[in-house]
Order: sequence, then C-alpha cells, then structure tokens
Amino acid sequence: MKRRSGMLEQVIERTYERLGGIVVSDEDFDFGLIDWDLEIESLLEHQYSLLRKGEYFIFLDESVSSDRRYLLIGLLCVPANALEDIRSLLRRGREDAGFFGEVHFSKVRGKYRQECKGRAGTCESWINALPQMRKSGASFTCLVADRHHSEYNKDWLVDSAREYNYLMAVDIKASIKYYLSCLDYDYLNVIIKYDSKNSKINRKIDKYILEKATPIKELMSEYEAFDISISPIDSKDEDCIQMVDLFTGGICRYLSCKLHDEKPCVGRHKKDELAIQLVEGFRDHLNIITFPVGIFLPLPSPRRRL
Repeated sequence: MKRRSGMLEQVIERTYERLGGIVVSDEDFDFGLIDWDLEIESLLEHQYSLLRKGEYFIFLDESVSSDRRYLLIGLLCVPANALEDIRSLLRRGREDAGFFGEVHFSKVRGKYRQECKGRAGTCESWINALPQMRKSGASFTCLVADRHHSEYNKDWLVDSAREYNYLMAVDIKASIKYYLSCLDYDYLNVIIKYDSKNSKINRKIDKYILEKATPIKELMSEYEAFDISISPIDSKDEDCIQMVDLFTGGICRYLSCKLHDEKPCVGRHKKDELAIQLVEGFRDHLNIITFPVGIFLPLPSPRRRL
C-alpha cells in the first residue's frame, strides 16, 4: 500500500468506521480479483479529493515591552496560493526604498544616514501595503498579554516556553476563527515558520505542547482533519517574518510609550511616527486580541469589522 500523507491518514481514520462496505460481484470475489485494501484506499482517496482543503502559512514573531509588562505575539497568516504575491509586494517596497538589509523595528533611527533612511522607508511602504495584503487573503493578528493582570498565570513567568506556546495557541485559534471560519474548510493544514535566532524571552516552540494546548485541541475538533507543522527559519531570508517584527514592534511601541496620550509634534522619534501610522492609520486592518480576554488596552477601536 502506498504511503499516505498525515492529513489523509486522519481522514481515513475518521471515515473508515463510517464505511458501509464495498459491494462487489460474486465473480470478482471468487476469483480473488479484488484487493480490498486497495479498493478501500481508492474510495477514501476519492473522498479526500472532494474535501474543501485550506493550506496556510503562519509567520510568527514577538515583542516585549521595556517594562516587560506586555508580551505581544504577532502572527501573519497567508494563504499558500498567495504567498509569492505577498513576497513580491514586500520586495517592491524594499526596491522603492532602496533598502535590502534586515528590517528590525528596534533599529529604526531616523533619516540621517542612508541605511536609516532606507529602513524607515521600507517600514512605511510595508505599513501602507497592509490593505493590499488583506485583499490577497493575508491577515495580521496580534495577541497582547498583560503579565501584570491579576488573572494572568504567574507560573508562566518562570516557564517562558510554556507561556509562549500556550499564548501562541490562543493567537492561532483566534486568527483562524476570525478570518477562516466563514470559508468552511473540511481540513486545514497550517505551516508555522518562526525566527530561528535567539529571542528576548528565550522561547522554544514545542509541537507537542502546542497541540496539547486547549485552544488548539478545540480548533482541531472542528475540522475533518487538522495538521500543524513547525519549522524555524532565519528571518533574514523571510520578509514575512520581518513584517511581523515591524507590526508587533510598532504596536508594542505604541503601548509602551503611551503615544495615545500625546499630541503629534514636530521632531517625534521615527519609531513613534511609524507606530502611530500603523495603529491609528490602519487599525481597521489589524486584529488585536487581549489576554486575559477583555482587558483594557490604550488602543483606538477599529471603525469597522475586518
């Protein structure tokens, strides 16, 4: 029997018991012309081919406020068939700004040196590209966790890996429920890419922990089949992760510096300008969720539902 994909295995396991049997003629049975395993396999593969299948790439990055109160996990969800279009859009932003280095929001300085000018220009271009990305099916979700909240699990503060994995599961579930539930997929394949370089919170994405988290288990139960694959990638080689760094860093800057309480002024730091441009100018295109649910954040409310 040929090797099956993990997704097909799930469909077979769930469907095999529902099979009422395969009707064949006595002649076929007598002469041993039926390979029962092959026939069942063929029937199930046909059913599998008729399912509504969705494949999405999820690019992850995080940011931590300077006082470590807020932990932000950003997630860019991109349909597999739109990934190259999104990458081309980001490349055009680089070309327009003449900057081809790694976009780090934390390294944005100003417009004095050519490198700083190019990085800031790329950031502006990528922020302005957000509506076009949304039209291509891409979506950005940011989970903001308030570690000072009374309902926050204080055990996580000494176990950053478990903290990160659980909050990432919450973020993934929220993003899929928010953007993909209306598409009515039978199965969903989620391919997670995260930055392989060291993190500020010493995180480690663990597929076992992630799949055992309640939010992911609840999500898996809603599909005929649901699969997650996880792999690290150097952010220098992936603009989508660098864009998540920009968006997550911008929201974190907005929260940390309480920019909502300040009036725009001449000479503001370029990071502040970008943070205001992102959060106040494109709030309608950002899905920002909180943990614990319902906590207050000093962010503008979207004018319309995404």
